[in-house]
Amino acid sequence: MPLESVSPDRPDARASYADGALHLHIGPRQWDWDAHAPIPLDPAWSGRSLIVRVKLEVTKGDMAVVVVDAVTGRHTSPERAFKAGDGEQTAWLPIRGNPKAITLIFQKTLPDKLESDATVRDISVLMK
Repeated sequence: MPLESVSPDRPDARASYADGALHLHIGPRQWDWDAHAPIPLDPAWSGRSLIVRVKLEVTKGDMAVVVVDAVTGRHTSPERAFKAGDGEQTAWLPIRGNPKAITLIFQKTLPDKLESDATVRDISVLMK
């Protein structure tokens, strides 16, 4: 999936693409959806077990990733949270149910009122 498809949702969020990676900055508000990426689903995948894989490194603050149903906004995967100092990590987000469209959400989880930065290297949809 193209990393350029990630869009900021808040005025204090920024997304830039350089050197094959996405650099993401999100604001200090806990639980706000700060950036999102619509993930296209091939109709041939209907009924298949899907996993969204996100490779990222949080370099400041904290950040979580979760997949939601694009229509209802309900979580269709577990949320995975990371903080600065964890190093490069891979979030494996298995999709529950058979949503017609999904969106990957980037959000802050800690109530510390600090802004957060991360480098995202890959977003992929995999079939089991």
